[in-house]
Amino acid sequence: MLHAPDAARREAVGLAGSSITYGAGVSDDETVPANVGALLRHAGDRRPVFNLSQAGGGPRDVLPVAAAMGTRPLRMLLVELQPHNFVEGVGHPPDEIGDDELPMLLAANAEQRRLLDAAGMRPSFQRRVEDSLSALAHRAWRAYRIRAHLWIDEQFPPMNIAWTLRRGAAAAGVLPRRFQGQSTNVGKLPWRRAYRDGQVPSAIQRLTVTGTRVDEVAYRPLVLLARLARVAGVPLVFYEAPLNLPFQREFHFMSEEDIARLRAFRETLLARMRADGMEVLDAPELPDDGYLDRAHLTPLGAHVMGRHLAAFLSTRLPPLGARP
Repeated sequence: MLHAPDAARREAVGLAGSSITYGAGVSDDETVPANVGALLRHAGDRRPVFNLSQAGGGPRDVLPVAAAMGTRPLRMLLVELQPHNFVEGVGHPPDEIGDDELPMLLAANAEQRRLLDAAGMRPSFQRRVEDSLSALAHRAWRAYRIRAHLWIDEQFPPMNIAWTLRRGAAAAGVLPRRFQGQSTNVGKLPWRRAYRDGQVPSAIQRLTVTGTRVDEVAYRPLVLLARLARVAGVPLVFYEAPLNLPFQREFHFMSEEDIARLRAFRETLLARMRADGMEVLDAPELPDDGYLDRAHLTPLGAHVMGRHLAAFLSTRLPPLGARP
């Protein structure tokens, strides 16, 4: 986004969200953004589609992207929304600015900087200096080690090799299926086929809804995100991520009372967002084989989701080259 040619970036659509949008468990060309891009091209619209998502990401993590749009605008930004993450009592990790977010936050325009200052998200002068010095030292040290052929970069975790081999061996039947792990469905299998023969999903797949009140701390980034996009002159649309409720029922992770509570909360959250001037696109209905687990998508699910978003964009995007 920061280094794309200006003309291409101004026509681009950005999709930002969690591993659902990023495409955990599927190939790069099977992700939701890849499907959106392919479907737009099929309709004659060859604009770029940026995958701005990250594993574990949410609207808070999109704030730097919205800030960067102050000087590097997109044609439109679509942000994934998972309503259950805004239930009061969920809990919040410390809100720290990551090193990879600094360049985007520093690209904000003057009015956006005032909004970021008020939210406590403007990097301090000391942080900016330290980051510049750290980046310079890291580049020099990395170049020296590569030139001297001393050792593998310490930022590459060897354990990733073991995890990849373990999952691949389990998927091929060389190791028992329990070695495949719970976080990644390496076979891209629909959940009913992935969890059979007695295999039970990890408790991390459990969805807990403790109430029907909106968490004000979690809601705050939505408001800031909308303001940053508005100042940048970039249309912002939230799109609801689909949720696999049959999965929750099958493994007794949610009762019917829990599901009813979640549905009531969803209506409350979406109504409030719309009342606050935010545009929200409801999730589509996905086929049962569209899910890898409680929320991640199979190639089929990603295609259906991509078709849903591409159909929306086809009614909202101006022709290529038209003025914003």
